[in-house]
Amino acid sequence: MKITDVRAYTLACRLPRKMGGAFRNPAGWDSRQALLVRVETNTGLVGWGESFAVPSVGSVIVRDVLKPMLVGQDPLEGEPLWDRLYFGLGYGGVKGAMVEALSGVDIALWDLKGQFLGKSVSQLLAEDLDVPAQHIRRRVDCYATGLYYEPLADLLSEARGYLDEGFRAIKMKIGLGEDEDLCRVRTLREAIGPDVNFKVDANCAYTLAAAREMERRLRPFDVDWFEEPLRVEDLGGYAALKQEREVRIASGEGEYCRWGFDALMPLVDVAQPDVARCGGLTEMVRIVRRAAELGCPIAPHAWTGAVCLAASLHVAAVAPTFEIFEYDRTPSPLRDALTREPFRYSDSMLSVPQGPGLGVELDLDMLLRHTTAVV
Repeated sequence: MKITDVRAYTLACRLPRKMGGAFRNPAGWDSRQALLVRVETNTGLVGWGESFAVPSVGSVIVRDVLKPMLVGQDPLEGEPLWDRLYFGLGYGGVKGAMVEALSGVDIALWDLKGQFLGKSVSQLLAEDLDVPAQHIRRRVDCYATGLYYEPLADLLSEARGYLDEGFRAIKMKIGLGEDEDLCRVRTLREAIGPDVNFKVDANCAYTLAAAREMERRLRPFDVDWFEEPLRVEDLGGYAALKQEREVRIASGEGEYCRWGFDALMPLVDVAQPDVARCGGLTEMVRIVRRAAELGCPIAPHAWTGAVCLAASLHVAAVAPTFEIFEYDRTPSPLRDALTREPFRYSDSMLSVPQGPGLGVELDLDMLLRHTTAVV
C-alpha cells in the first residue's frame, strides 16, 4: 500500500449565537473552524486526521512541506516515517504550526493503519504501550468544559445544565483579574454545592506573583486543579509554583512533542497533551509512556472537531495514568454533527469508538457543506 495523495480541508461554520470568551480571546467566538487532513492510498483506503493549526497556515504546510515527503510512502511504516517527517520540517526546536500540521497527518495514518488491519486505534495504541486488551477502556470519565466569560446569571444557568446532564465535574474559565475571578469562583461553587468536582482554567493569564496569590485564594473553594496559570514556556515559574501549591496545577495543551513534555511533566500535577497539536498519535504514545514512568496523570486536551475528539478518546482508552477526559460542551457543529453517528455520552462518561481505525464515519455532505478550502 502506498500513499497517493494528501489533502487539507479547511472547515468553518457560524454559530447560532456568540459564545463567551477566555483570556486568549476575551471577546468570544461567533464561528468555529477546523483543519482536517485526508490521506489517500492506491488501495482506495482513506484516513482522516485533524490539526490544531490555524487552517490558513496548517493547510499550506500540509500541501507544500509534508505532502511531498508522503506521496509514494508506505502509510503503515509508523515511527520511522514520523521521524523523517519531523526532521524534514526543520533543524532543531520545531514546534508550533509545523508540528500541528504533522499531528493531523499522523492521526490520518493511524486511522488508515487501523482500517487496514481491522483494529481500532485504541487496540493499536495498547499494543505499542504493552497494555493488555482487557485493560482497554470502553468508556472514560469526562468533565464538561464550558463556562467561558459570560454574565453570572448565564454562567449559573449553564452550570446547572451540565449537572442536569449528569456531569460530576466541570471547568470554568478565569483570567479576568483576581477579584473578578474569585467572585465568579465563589458564586459558582456556592451554586453547584460541595460535591461537584470543580476545575478552573486561566489560559496563561497570570504572572508568577499573581498565580501564587490566585492559587492561595482558590484553596477555600475546593478547586480540583488550576489550569495554565502561566505560559507553558515558563518552566521556572511552574517549578516555583509547584513547590508552594495546595491546589493541583495542570498544563500542557500548548506544549509540543516528547521533549517539551519531558521538561514540563515533572513540574505539574496533571499533564494535558493535545493529540492534534503535540505531534499526533505516534508522539502521544511516547508522551504517555513517559507519563507512566513519572507517575504523572494524563487528562487529554480536546477542543477542536470530531476527528480530534475521536483520536483523543482512543488515547484515553489506553493511557496507564489517564485521569479524566475533557469534553468540550461549547457549541460546535464541527464536533457534534460531523460524524454519521454521534459520540455517546451518559452519566459523566464518554464511549470510545469501537470500529476499525478511529471508528467514526464522517458525514461527507456535512463536511463539504462547511468546507471553505481544499489544498
